[in-house]
Parts: sequence; structure tokens; C-alpha cells
Amino acid sequence: MDERRLEDPKMRIPDNSSEAEFFLPRRSTLDWVLEGVSLIALLTAFAVVAILWRELPRTIPKHYGLFGRPNGWGDKSSLWKTARDAAGLWAVLTIIVVPLGFARRSAARARPIPAYVPELLRLARGHLLTVKTVMMLFLAYLVWATVYTSLGRVPGLGPAFVPAAVVAISLAVIGPMIRILWVSVRYRYSTPPARSR
Repeated sequence: MDERRLEDPKMRIPDNSSEAEFFLPRRSTLDWVLEGVSLIALLTAFAVVAILWRELPRTIPKHYGLFGRPNGWGDKSSLWKTARDAAGLWAVLTIIVVPLGFARRSAARARPIPAYVPELLRLARGHLLTVKTVMMLFLAYLVWATVYTSLGRVPGLGPAFVPAAVVAISLAVIGPMIRILWVSVRYRYSTPPARSR
């Protein structure tokens, strides 16, 4: 065995965990909660359109102004396009996450794995799950608000929609990226303990 595995904490693989668990930690409860919320939001968008389809007028809001008031109109079939686009985005982000679960290396044959790699992979997975969940929630709300605006039950998206969307999506994208960068820098410049003689 390479001596660096034993001497350098940055290159050490814990003896009490499997190679798979070390290289990519199992999904946390939060990961599964985010997966569930994103899927429920997506299904809700489809369900709202399907259940209220016959009640909808032929022309519905298709574009909204800065304060959430409709200022553009189009055919109600655009609702299905929005829902399909949401499903496509959900599928793409889900597919991107899946390969991370197959990140495996043999401890017997591979070179030492830096200890920060599992943490970076875990953060990357959490980053994608967070972005997916936030996007699905806002797209589901967009579909719901469009349907209920068309039926005259709400006046539009609401004045808080645009700033809330900008803030939430920005935090979902930028926040995890800063954390990933911090972990990389911390491990890059941390000083390993001196070797005992």
C-alpha cells in the first residue's frame, strides 16, 4: 500500500468505510427530501393543467410584467409547453446527478484519492438537487398562477414573484458554488501534520 495513504490525511481512505461510501457519500435525508419536493412540484404543474383544462378560456396570460401582472396573451396550449419544459429540465438535472452515484475507484489498483474529492462530489450533488428543486417550485407556481389568473381567481403572479425568483435562484446557484470553492481552497492550502520520527 502507498505510504501516503497512511501519512497524509488528504490522501487517506478510512478503513471503516467501503470504497463506494468514501468516494461518494450516500444520499442524505435532505437529498431525498429535495428529490421528493421537486418531483411533487413537477407533478402538481401537470395535475393543475389537466384537472382545470376544460374550464380554461382559449386565451390565457402568456407573459407577465415586472410586478406580476399579465401583459401578453396566447393560446392555452402554451400551458402544456411550460409543463413539458419543466419536465425536460427536471429530467436533464436528474440525469446529470445520476453519474455521480457511479463514481467508483478501486483502492487496490487506483492511486490515492484526495480526501476532499468525496466532499466536493457531495456538494456538487447537493448543488444540482437544490437548483432542480427551486426551479421546479417556481415553474409549478408559474403554471398554477397562470391557470388561476385565466379563471379570474387571482390577479397574476403577484408583485413578489420576480424578486423572490431572482433571489432564490441566485442563492441556489451561487451559494453552493461558494461552498465548493471554499472546500477546494481549504484543502488546497491546509498544512498536513508533521511526520513523526
